[in-house]
Amino acid sequence: MKIATVNNASVVRPALARISSPGLPGFARVAACLTPLARNSLWRCSLVLAAATSFLAPAVVVRAADQPEILTPPPAPEPRINGAKVCGVRPGHPLLYTIAATGRRPMKFSIRDLPVGLLVNETSGQITGALSQPGTYRVTVRAENALGAAERELRIVVGEQILLTPLLGCNTWGGWGAKVADANLRAAAKAMVETGLIDHGWQYVNIDDGWQGRRGGPYQAILPDEKFPDMKALCDYIHSLGLKAGIYSTPWTTSYAGFVGGSSDDPDGAWQRPAKPRDGWRVGKHLFETNDARQWAAWGFDYAKYDWGVDRVELTRRMAEALAACDRDIVLELSNSVPLDQAAAHASLAQLSRTTGDLVDFWDRAQMPAEIRGWAEGIREVWLAHDAYAPFQRPGHWNHACNLRIGLLGGWRDQPLTPTHLTPDEQYTHISLWCLWGSPMIIGTPIERLDPFTLSLLSNDEVLEVNQDPLGVQGKRTAARGGEAVVKPLEDGAQAVGLLNPGTEPAQVTIAWSTLGLTGAQQVRDLWRQRDLGVHSKAFTAEVRPHGVVLLRLTPVTESATGPTERWSAEKATAWYQSQPWPIGCNYIPSTAINQIETWQAETFDWLGRLKAYGRPAICTEYMARPRGSTFQAILPILHRERIGAISFGLVAGKMNTQYPWGSKEGASEPTLWFHDIFRPDGTPFDAEEIALIQRLAGVTATVPAKAPR
Repeated sequence: MKIATVNNASVVRPALARISSPGLPGFARVAACLTPLARNSLWRCSLVLAAATSFLAPAVVVRAADQPEILTPPPAPEPRINGAKVCGVRPGHPLLYTIAATGRRPMKFSIRDLPVGLLVNETSGQITGALSQPGTYRVTVRAENALGAAERELRIVVGEQILLTPLLGCNTWGGWGAKVADANLRAAAKAMVETGLIDHGWQYVNIDDGWQGRRGGPYQAILPDEKFPDMKALCDYIHSLGLKAGIYSTPWTTSYAGFVGGSSDDPDGAWQRPAKPRDGWRVGKHLFETNDARQWAAWGFDYAKYDWGVDRVELTRRMAEALAACDRDIVLELSNSVPLDQAAAHASLAQLSRTTGDLVDFWDRAQMPAEIRGWAEGIREVWLAHDAYAPFQRPGHWNHACNLRIGLLGGWRDQPLTPTHLTPDEQYTHISLWCLWGSPMIIGTPIERLDPFTLSLLSNDEVLEVNQDPLGVQGKRTAARGGEAVVKPLEDGAQAVGLLNPGTEPAQVTIAWSTLGLTGAQQVRDLWRQRDLGVHSKAFTAEVRPHGVVLLRLTPVTESATGPTERWSAEKATAWYQSQPWPIGCNYIPSTAINQIETWQAETFDWLGRLKAYGRPAICTEYMARPRGSTFQAILPILHRERIGAISFGLVAGKMNTQYPWGSKEGASEPTLWFHDIFRPDGTPFDAEEIALIQRLAGVTATVPAKAPR
């Protein structure tokens, strides 16, 4: 036996031994998370079936002896809004969007500027309804509990583009294979809520191959077999939880698992099970995509996986048009991998498409059993190939790098589930790459049986924000000294950077700002640990473990008259706030702190909720002689809207500039400090004792109107 080190723990590399549990408490309760091995050609499928009896791990496979290190911090008890910041829906089609928010329950949801035609459930956060007029509707979603409140903009785009951020969901094949039944889908939907995945933006619960019975019914469509007694009731249940439902089919006469497909040699769609499933892996003379799409819409499905050896754009076009003609939005996934020379055409029709061959749970082919190396892809192979598809990704079409290979795997081959062969570091790299690429992320395991480590990989909101970034740019490989990097530009001007070590020994990996086209200092944040790493002027270096990753967010530092300001973490902002001797009736925010708040540098620190909870004004000292002007302007409309009194005093170009929540005044030439317009959140003025105290503390004379304007 060979001994190695992973996550600072001794590990064993057994020769040709099945990987055993890594000792994680409750690990035996975890289920598979592997989708079917993609079958691009008949010979590849034959290999899959031949190798389906077992997976033996060669000597190079590593297992962790100790519990994997969980880097994701637990969610704060205060509200935090997560998930997609933009959603697309076609005119007149039903919208279902669930506000994803972590924080202690009960929680109340509300929306400001919600357009007519939509409603929000204040308990569940589900937005439902329909909008007939095309356009972009900007609304503000709010989540509040006893500890505070959080707000964030949501853009609802009504038009022909749907799925404007990568799909987050789960799939049944890895856990249940062709034995999937109604109860499995209901359990998965229930678990997506109970595990809290829905609070992090996960939405889709998808059936894979194995549900199909025979053609019939009002649409002469594929009807379910006896394992699914009522598809509409199943979809209704999934929707009632605020989730979306997905289904599976193929344009072939017979699916990979040997069930009726979307075409037939008979004009009425008659089908006989072939002696061998692969004999049916062909397109029949008559296609029934319109029949099937209408039936899926009638049941209430939101997603369809179209699975075959993708080789004809016309087949994709026919299904895309059939789905678009329905009275509800149904996302189209193309599987298996799309040929690169056809990618542009397919990408214009489908919402997501596979880019490479089947990913299995090994780092690279060198670690795989010999019998699968001919068709399988490891993390490294997908990593090297995925860049070529970057030009075809955009909001509305996502390059899918295959389903996630974490947790317990193997249900597709009707064998006992076994832990992934990927080490914990390799799993962090796996999820980081998918997020940097903006790849759809689809879990294969029965999520009601997720272990704590696997759940932590799927519930880090700062990591998922990279995946869900509305800009939709696929991250690309970039030079980095000592290793490699993948860099993804984000909508807000920041950059997500993965420092990666494909080698077998720890490495010092350096990314230079000049390589990224950046000038000036950058605030560096570790996204997995949700921890600030300081301001760095020209480059950043991290020690990265073998096959590991350090996932960063780089944010340009805001410059002030006194130089760069330090980015504050939520912990630092909270500690500072709680340490201040707040007087009755007043929240005093000095310049160094307002810099953090105005530029949203303490994103999870609910300063707005705390100000409102205290029922006090914000007294802001702000020296505004800055190259870019006052950052107080960014916060002023929010204070106004929330009816929190505010003041800013300081100099701009040598002239006094005092801002008011309701209106503005020309500044005086003398640098006199002013104090004005202070109110409680309910709009009532402070009493004489409170005003006197504020005046004394601020050292100014307060002008207090009798009533707050409405």
